[in-house]
Amino acid sequence: MKTINHKKLMELGFSMTSSKQIIREAKAIAIQRFNETSNSSDNMLKLKKSPFNNRRLDLAPIEIVEELLGFQLTQ
Repeated sequence: MKTINHKKLMELGFSMTSSKQIIREAKAIAIQRFNETSNSSDNMLKLKKSPFNNRRLDLAPIEIVEELLGFQLTQ
């Protein structure tokens, strides 16, 4: 899974505040999706919480960030 941080978004032209907000929203979506899939399917590896469920972590899945922004960041 590819990830992105707020500094990379700032390099693309977003302000610090908006880039941090985008990361925060993408992490919330990733946590929600993790909880939905962990409750419904039988995975081989059982995690108690999402890897993105960490307040200090400045990473979010790039696919979710692209969904939020409405355009593709990767080549």
